[in-house]
Amino acid sequence: MQENSPLSTEVSPEETEETFELTTAQQGMWYGQLVDPDSPKCNIGECIEIRGDLDEGLLAAALDRAVALCDSLNLRIVTRDGTVRQRVVRPSVPRTGLLRPVDLSGTDDPTAAAERYMAADMATVDRLDAPHHHYALLRLAPQLHYWYVRFHHIAIDGLGGALFTRTVADLYTRAARGEDLDAVELPPAPLRDLVAGETAYRASDQYEADRAYWTGKFADLAAGHGTHQAAGHVTDPAGRHLTDPAGAGDVSDGRDGTALIRRRTDTPTPDELSATPGGLHTRETLPFAVFDDLRRLAAGHRTTWSAVFVSAVAAYVARVTGNQDVTVGLASNGRHGGLRHIVGMTSNVLPLRLTVTGEMTVGALVRAVAAEMRGALRHRRFSREQLARELRMTDAAARLSDIVVNIMGYNYDLDLAGIPAPSRLLSLGPVDDLSLFVSERAEGKDPLIGFDTNPELYRAEDVRLHQRAVVSFLSALAGADADVLLRDLPFLDGAGAGALLAGGRGTELPAETAGSTLPEAFRAQVRRTPDAPAVVDGAVTLSYQELAGSADELSETLNGWGVGAEDGIGVLVGRSAALVSATLGVVGAGAAYVPMDAAWPAERLDRVAEVANVRALVVDAAHADRPWVRETAATLPVIVLDDHGGVLRGAPPWRGVLPTVAHGGRLAYVMFTSGSTGLPKGVGV
Repeated sequence: MQENSPLSTEVSPEETEETFELTTAQQGMWYGQLVDPDSPKCNIGECIEIRGDLDEGLLAAALDRAVALCDSLNLRIVTRDGTVRQRVVRPSVPRTGLLRPVDLSGTDDPTAAAERYMAADMATVDRLDAPHHHYALLRLAPQLHYWYVRFHHIAIDGLGGALFTRTVADLYTRAARGEDLDAVELPPAPLRDLVAGETAYRASDQYEADRAYWTGKFADLAAGHGTHQAAGHVTDPAGRHLTDPAGAGDVSDGRDGTALIRRRTDTPTPDELSATPGGLHTRETLPFAVFDDLRRLAAGHRTTWSAVFVSAVAAYVARVTGNQDVTVGLASNGRHGGLRHIVGMTSNVLPLRLTVTGEMTVGALVRAVAAEMRGALRHRRFSREQLARELRMTDAAARLSDIVVNIMGYNYDLDLAGIPAPSRLLSLGPVDDLSLFVSERAEGKDPLIGFDTNPELYRAEDVRLHQRAVVSFLSALAGADADVLLRDLPFLDGAGAGALLAGGRGTELPAETAGSTLPEAFRAQVRRTPDAPAVVDGAVTLSYQELAGSADELSETLNGWGVGAEDGIGVLVGRSAALVSATLGVVGAGAAYVPMDAAWPAERLDRVAEVANVRALVVDAAHADRPWVRETAATLPVIVLDDHGGVLRGAPPWRGVLPTVAHGGRLAYVMFTSGSTGLPKGVGV
């Protein structure tokens, strides 16, 4: 370990009996800091606003006493022979003066000065063999103070932080009533009990049951048995992660993950966001009306409002990425009831694996999410890191989900001897991609919703845009009837939707594709990366070479039926790998792609076929036996595709040959609108 490492100190042999293991969550923080030792990403911070006649000396004394009583704030992380352990080290004389007074009342802008102070301190990287916490009382005015606290996440999680600040508030209130703080004793809460409880859990039948539950959920993602797409991500031909809000993406910068929308680093942070080296953070209140709708929808499905909130996030991720297999991380404190009073670090992220389609109703999604949450919470003590090891997953895939939802069932706001003290969370620790939290808060106060993002993946306006989009979509889903289809939920207003889509323009196409047609550009990509994954559809993954093979087979089949340039080809195929193959196959044959919807009445299908001069029909097996398709087969060739897009039935006696050139000026596809007269109108492109 390098001399100035913030991570640990060696411990002498005679001291080892005083040490004990780290919790699994602490180990995760340890290794996260080890990978990036100079990063402040593991800091968590909070600002408590105090308006009133605060006794500064009394608050300082209450904080000193609370720290003295808390094992986690007297920790040393130590190593011996490569093993990482911890011990509680209390000085013989309790430390005092831990609360640093900072008078900013004489500055030109005390509020701005306070924000700068906190941002600068949040960038601090403490040695873990020294006290890894900091407290300051920022005086902005005689009746206004900010009580600022910062911890390293290896010592305290969100629940632990709330327990600690509440203890300080309780001690302050007792002291204000005249009690002697030195004589105050609190219920025993030794950190060793937290570690012992986890050790006992790993040797229990419950651990094995939890292990079976989670490995069963993700068995198809085990190394060598499939590929995992983190929530919101698809891959480009080179295997890098991309994002896809409505068809455009963002390429990784060489790290192991990417943002939901395009990363930019040349834009300053707007005033309404706070930024630390560990992330971008934004907070806003959620109107009571929206929260009431969440509760109403939850009551109708006999579940909790948190299940409805997670449903909205899952539907949002599915909408902006186009993925149906969505995994949303649910933050959990990982404690059972008997250990919830102990200040420590046991947080976990439970990966909720969901199937979300536009054809699902709001009610169906809420029921599915509620069931998934119930199962996950019954098995919440099994760590995400352990699951990744069981699945032999590494690097970014080991996160299983990049979008994390934190439902805060505890109120951070405090009361200091009658002085209300609302809390503002500054950072919740490391953020891989995007993290959302919602807090119900005290009665009479609007709930709070917040967004934390990785600053290396997001620009500041992206965060604001996501916040606006999520709140808008959440409001729409919460206020919808249970039988409304997800695809029919409004998604931002026109300006907001345009901004979201504009953020996903992706990278510039390779120079050799400039001016080329779609078939030419696709074939060039096949030559560059034939074995890279091109389409992922549930259990079906097609490489570029495989996709080209099925598309070419369809092109040759169409040409064998005499299909020529700009002839319309009706395509009645569900969202699947086969649809991608069908689109490429039709355009590759020189024909015009004419999308059709199985939900249309027969009269509309007939009208579209007539207007677009449809010469053949391409369907998947799910639609092959529909009455309209069977009737059409009497007059037109009907080609049935399998799940991979290969020709299953309907091939001609002999196949044609692929066109040598597809002219860029030819008709590529025909889309239909309802038309002002009620008749479908075609628009050729």
